[in-house]
Amino acid sequence: ELAYLKEKRYGPLPITLNTGFLFDTRSGELKVDFADLKIYAAHFSLTGGFVFADTVSVDLSVEASNADMIFFRLWLSEKGLNNLNSGESYFSGNVKGQFNGQIPRMVFDFGMRNVNLDIPGVTSHISDLALAGTFKSGILPDFSDARLEISKFSGQLPGGYVNGNLSMYDFTAPQVRMLWDLEA
Repeated sequence: ELAYLKEKRYGPLPITLNTGFLFDTRSGELKVDFADLKIYAAHFSLTGGFVFADTVSVDLSVEASNADMIFFRLWLSEKGLNNLNSGESYFSGNVKGQFNGQIPRMVFDFGMRNVNLDIPGVTSHISDLALAGTFKSGILPDFSDARLEISKFSGQLPGGYVNGNLSMYDFTAPQVRMLWDLEA
């Protein structure tokens, strides 16, 4: 499985973008009426636009929500996906700001709920798995003011449960705070 994940993560990344946009040559504004971004089998909808003036600025909204577990499709192998029985995932956020020695602010909310999956080789399963999180990039290009928060992580394990949360700050010198309650 690790070889598959490594190939999927570092190998060629099939990306498809279908869009409709309007570009105003006088103002330098590119308005995205709709965009469907596909990375592997995960679909994301984008709206917003760019302004190409003295500095380039962006204001885009991104959204994905379905019962097809889009996030798992980005990271799991076919074998891993076959053990996934049900669940829903969501992803939304925006990218807003200028490209002038800093990066635009990115704020993304993501999660999954009602996830049920089999554990290979045994008759047990994990049920009611849920996760809710937020990523905020900050504006520094080195992500030193970035923040990742998993405010909820829970699920029913064979003979027990898991509950927890996680916060990570400053991606150049990561500071991680975790709180877990696990019984198995």
